[in-house]
Amino acid sequence: MSATPDLERLLAERARRQRLTPSTRLDDPDDHEALLETIRRLAPVAPRTFVFPGTPPQLAPRVGFDDLPAAEELRRRGAIVKGRFGRGLIGYVATEDLPLYAAVYRRPSDRLSPEARAVVELIAVEGPLPRSEIMALTEIPGRRLSRALIELQRCFVLTELQYETEWDNAWTLLESEYPEVAGAPPRERALDEVIARLLDCLAIATLEQLRDGSGLPLRDLRSSLGRLGAGGRAIESPIGGEAMWTGAAAAERAGTATQEPYVAVLQPSDPLVRAHRSELKRRFGRSGVLAYVQIDGRFAGAALGRWGIAPFDVQDVLIEPPHDAQQATREQIIVGLRVLYPPPRHHILRYLDQPLDDPGGGAGGLEQRG
Repeated sequence: MSATPDLERLLAERARRQRLTPSTRLDDPDDHEALLETIRRLAPVAPRTFVFPGTPPQLAPRVGFDDLPAAEELRRRGAIVKGRFGRGLIGYVATEDLPLYAAVYRRPSDRLSPEARAVVELIAVEGPLPRSEIMALTEIPGRRLSRALIELQRCFVLTELQYETEWDNAWTLLESEYPEVAGAPPRERALDEVIARLLDCLAIATLEQLRDGSGLPLRDLRSSLGRLGAGGRAIESPIGGEAMWTGAAAAERAGTATQEPYVAVLQPSDPLVRAHRSELKRRFGRSGVLAYVQIDGRFAGAALGRWGIAPFDVQDVLIEPPHDAQQATREQIIVGLRVLYPPPRHHILRYLDQPLDDPGGGAGGLEQRG
């Protein structure tokens, strides 16, 4: 194995694996298999922040088209399935990978709450039922029923049959809908595979980033990385002044990687954002961020505002030097933001604290001030 590449080459390889560079983005709305492969690579993939709760995952800016219809079709034909993964995160995985992720994220079900046990007993007799009927038949109050359903999701006992973007879907026993989950691999083996996949997708990561990206405790990560390192699948090296882990395959590919220039505007629940959650909160605050900006392999800014049920606006865009002075970068950022928060429902009011002269239209320029 050759020496571990430098940080810049590994970041370039990460951008390629994440499909953030122009040459790697998906551009065929009919290529559902490429979309499914990308969801598998990034899994679990949460729905976009600030959308209807039942919306399937969307991959902007990794796609050059509106991928919602294709994602809905993947869900409708059962190619992807919704569950609760690290820290209770709602996310989608490929259905064929459900046993793997269930083995890792399943919480013990031997101490279910009385409400959760009542729901399981009811569905075991009656079969799939929507939440409204479960509440009527059990007489469990709404909030307590919601807690019970979340508990049962996290234990991988129940699953919500989310085939359409609806509120009151049927709930059923997970193994009756997906019997292959009964044959899930042992947790240790599944854990190593999930961490190897995450590291392979990130190319390079700190222990903090792996914790944030996986939602798993540090003790699990340390034990898994020890096994992966011993087996040659992961490499620990001091890179950029701190301890970093790289996937062996990514490190080998990165040996000749060069950074393709790009600008990517990422919504807050994006898998790459999730892996940098702690770092981004330290840099840009814990609330009021509507999107993050990546430029040529690094996070370089954030779009600020306050989400609301009614139409809301991007109040300002903060970009760090040296990118703050680049006109072409500014226009790409504004275009990317309008994919996530399109006009006329949303406006981008300011950029670097300067008002936009066209907050709801094209890329627009800044107002000239004397």
